[in-house]
Amino acid sequence: MNKVVKTVLRPIYRGFNSIWRWFNVVCSNIAVLVCKDVFRASSIKGKYVGKRCFIVCNGPSLRPEDLTKIHEHGDVSVAMNMIGKVYESTPWRPNILVHTDASVFKPKNKIIALQTETEYHVYQKKDFWKTIHATGNKVYVKLETSRRLLDDPMFSIDSSVFQYSIGTTTYEAIEWAVHLGCKEIYLLGCDMSYSYNMLRDGTIVRNESGKDYFYNSPDEMPEKIIVVPTWEMNTAYEAAEKFSYQYGFRVYNATRGGKLEVFERVDIDKLF
Repeated sequence: MNKVVKTVLRPIYRGFNSIWRWFNVVCSNIAVLVCKDVFRASSIKGKYVGKRCFIVCNGPSLRPEDLTKIHEHGDVSVAMNMIGKVYESTPWRPNILVHTDASVFKPKNKIIALQTETEYHVYQKKDFWKTIHATGNKVYVKLETSRRLLDDPMFSIDSSVFQYSIGTTTYEAIEWAVHLGCKEIYLLGCDMSYSYNMLRDGTIVRNESGKDYFYNSPDEMPEKIIVVPTWEMNTAYEAAEKFSYQYGFRVYNATRGGKLEVFERVDIDKLF
């Protein structure tokens, strides 16, 4: 009986979901015309041309003092998701804060994610009504998330048209850095040292010393085991490295330690 009900309701749900997404997209486009705090992505294209950009990830190696150095030197930065949890320890604030991961809309995360201080918040157009009460300047983007991109990666140099999402929000952050006009891009806090990792063949590998995020306390027990498909993330980073030569930008890994070896490593202390 349940199977029959699901069979009947599934196309109805999909149809409603498609209409709801379309409605959100229309509203986000209208908001650009009537809201003072909603901007077109095209309005900030090339805004920081010639400046170097730090992509700030949420890995356990992230240090507030490094973010303070970025702040003091006036470098551009793009961050994502729950980075607001580090704010009490540094005056640094990102220029772009990307909120395209579904996790930011979970009840325990939503207040932090939607009210975190930044120059521009970035959301998906389909999430317009979820972000209607978000504070600060907002930019809405059309995101291509097809899993076909894992086999045939694409890269957007103009976020005002659309962006590609492959494996990790960090990929979108790199696209934003390029959109802003930055050619010298550094990853920080991109450890890739998760506790449970999934390989492409489905094998799950445990990292005994792994820690997922900078804000996880050592004695914190997770609500459930989270297995991270790190092979997808590696696919994304390999694609970004390839496209960096095609489009004339470079990505360096300034993370302290970690397991990401796709990009050339640099010592963050020597960057300042």
